[in-house]
Amino acid sequence: MAQPSSSALAPFRHGIFRSVWIATLASSFGGMIQGVGAAWMMVALAASAQMVTLVQAAITLPIVLLAMVAGALADAYDRRKLMLVAQVFMLVVSAALAVTAWMGLVTPWLLLAFTFLIGCGARSMRRPGTPRSVQWCRARTCPRPSRSTPWASTWRAVSARPSAA
Repeated sequence: MAQPSSSALAPFRHGIFRSVWIATLASSFGGMIQGVGAAWMMVALAASAQMVTLVQAAITLPIVLLAMVAGALADAYDRRKLMLVAQVFMLVVSAALAVTAWMGLVTPWLLLAFTFLIGCGARSMRRPGTPRSVQWCRARTCPRPSRSTPWASTWRAVSARPSAA
């Protein structure tokens, strides 16, 4: 058996891992930009601290509401298709928000609704992709922690091959 590489950058030698990592980084950056833009637009629409706070609530509420649903869907359906559907959903909602803003029809409550829907797409997309990323970073690629570290049992759990049940 080959010795695992001791470099933390070892997974980046694999094209698939590198592509997924860069796409996740770009998507997360885009999500942060959308959140800042929505809060900024809310300040312009309704200069109320409560409404700006509701923007953040609309971004994070899908995490609470969809965590279990997204996990169940990821287990029941093909994760790639689920991620594609979520991306297309976010594209359609984002385009609708852009057109509505361009036409000057955005109201504070409409902005909150669009922000909530974009958050729903983002949350349902990120959960299915996480196990795939862990599978690409297997023990043969990533350094294993020693048995004495507190994370050793967690590492063994996530790097073990799934059983064929």
